[in-house]
Amino acid sequence: MSTPVHADVATIRARYPEALVCIGCGRLLATCRESYAKSNLTEEARLAYVCAECRQDGGEAARTLAARQANMRAARAAKKGAGGARKRAPVSLPAPDVSRPSRTRMNTGDSRGVFVTVQSRRRGSTTRRGGRPIRYLTDEERQRANRERARTFRARHRHPDPVPA
Repeated sequence: MSTPVHADVATIRARYPEALVCIGCGRLLATCRESYAKSNLTEEARLAYVCAECRQDGGEAARTLAARQANMRAARAAKKGAGGARKRAPVSLPAPDVSRPSRTRMNTGDSRGVFVTVQSRRRGSTTRRGGRPIRYLTDEERQRANRERARTFRARHRHPDPVPA
């Protein structure tokens, strides 16, 4: 049965009768005998030549197959040695500590497993890297600043009362 690679090899050999072509991938390596004369290839070896890349790919495939088979044999032996059934330890969660506050916290690195979300930050500093610094630490501060900004804007742009004539 003819594959596309074999058809390519036949096409190249029809055009270049003395060519050195890889029969694995169809790569043209040399078009004339002088190019590969120092390699001492016989005519049979030239017609059945496989390039180093295809040989390496074939070797990797064989090594991968052997490693998978060895892993499968080891897994079967381990399963057979364990009696075919695996026993798992029951999962238990630590009991909650009632002496601690009930507020959930995150990212403190507390060794007792409590996570802290509330972080004390100085103005203008953040725990994250890069970006703009934080201007307002709380929503109340931001709302208060927005109200003050709106009040001063309205005061500047307020129209004067018309003068009665």
